[in-house]
Order: sequence, then C-alpha cells, then structure tokens
Amino acid sequence: ELRRNNAHHRVRTAMADMFRAKSFEVYEEVHCVAQADGHSQNRRADIVVVDRAGNRGWVLDPTIRWETNEGDQDRAVDAEKKAKYEPCIPSLEAQYGVGNWSVV
Repeated sequence: ELRRNNAHHRVRTAMADMFRAKSFEVYEEVHCVAQADGHSQNRRADIVVVDRAGNRGWVLDPTIRWETNEGDQDRAVDAEKKAKYEPCIPSLEAQYGVGNWSVV
C-alpha cells in the first residue's frame, strides 16, 4: 500500500508540475462537493487545473492500479472518475469562477 501511495504521489506531483510549467493555475488535493439525487457528498480531487483565459478547468485524478491488468481498465477507470467527479462540477464552477469543466 505504501509503495502504491508513493507512486501515486509522484505521478500526481509530476502531472501538476507539467501544467504549472505551462502557466496554468494548479491546485492539489482539492475539496469539492458532489451533488446528485438531492444528496451532497464531499470529494477530494487530486488535481484541479484552471485556465482562466479559456474559461475552462479540468479535474485530474490519476490512478495507480497494480492488482489488475484487464484489457479495458483504462475505460473502466475513466468511467469511474467521471461518475465520481462530474457531480462536483457545479461546486468547482462556483469555487473557481470558470464555466467549462472536464474530468480527465
């Protein structure tokens, strides 16, 4: 578990630094609120990238999975992350003041 967490943190930091190098606003371990079916749930996104000039933002939540090597793992993880973070978009719009969000 420690090995996976360390790898995850290194990947997260490297990704965040790449966006910082391109002069985007970058935030790590961001709290957001998911609204779905009349209920609220707290979430913590690994990386939020904001492009104020383009009025857009991205939620990035890298995943390190060593326990499986299924052929469609990339699609499964993408669907899982979208289901988890797309309900946070209204919260992120209010928090950062940009209107076009993607979960990638």
